[in-house]
Amino acid sequence: MNKSGMIKTLCACTMLLVPVISHTQAEEKNCAKKEHFCAELELTEEQKVKLKELHQEIKAARKKNFEAARDIRMKIRDELLKETPSTSQLDLYAAELGDVHKQLSKQHNDHLLKVKAVLSAEQFSKIVNKETGEFRKCPMKGDKNSHCKVPHKKCPMEGKEKCKKSNSVE
Repeated sequence: MNKSGMIKTLCACTMLLVPVISHTQAEEKNCAKKEHFCAELELTEEQKVKLKELHQEIKAARKKNFEAARDIRMKIRDELLKETPSTSQLDLYAAELGDVHKQLSKQHNDHLLKVKAVLSAEQFSKIVNKETGEFRKCPMKGDKNSHCKVPHKKCPMEGKEKCKKSNSVE
C-alpha cells in the first residue's frame, strides 16, 4: 500500500472511531451523573433494584409512544410538503399527536407514583424537584422565580427552605 492510501485508510478509521468514542464518553458521563444522583439520594440496594426494574418498564412503554409520535410527525411533514396540504388532515394529525403526548404524560405520572412507593418522602422530593428544575437550585441566583437578583458566590439560603418573600433583597 502506498503512502497516500495509508493516509486515507488512517483518516477513514479515525472518522469512524470518533463517533464511537464520543458516544462511549457521553454514556460514561450520564452514568457518572446517575451514580452521583443515586449517592445523593442515599438509596439502599433494594431501592436500586426496584428503581432499575421500574426504569426498564417505563423505558419500553415510552419507546413505543416515541415511535408513534415520530410516525405522526412524519405524516405531518409529508402532508406539509404536498402542493396543497389539507388543513383538516393536519388537524387530525395534531389531535393524534396530542393523544400520544397525553399517554406519555399519564405514563410518566404513573411511573412517578410507582417510584414514590419505593422511596422515602425526602428521596422522592429530591427526584420531583430535579424534574421540575428546582433540585439544588439556589434561590439567590438571577432566575425568574427567585426573590433576589443579586449575584453571589455562596448562597446564604443554602440548606434552608426557600425564602417566601417575592421582592426583598437581603
